[in-house]
Amino acid sequence: PEVIVLGGGLVEAMPDLFVPAVAEATRHNVMPTFKDSFKVVAAQLGDDSSVMGVAAWARTVIQETTSLKNETRV
Repeated sequence: PEVIVLGGGLVEAMPDLFVPAVAEATRHNVMPTFKDSFKVVAAQLGDDSSVMGVAAWARTVIQETTSLKNETRV
């Protein structure tokens, strides 16, 4: 992955502690080729992340369904 997103109560409470620790441990344990190919970040949506994810998914499904319906009308 290009980005590893960390979330949850502990990460929200102490991002300066968890993000660097996870980044260091991950880089230490991956194959050398991938060591610098990703970044580790704290989630920015907090408790709203699940709702935002579902909303984005629903929007995509609706757009795809609408697009398919329009393509079949000839």
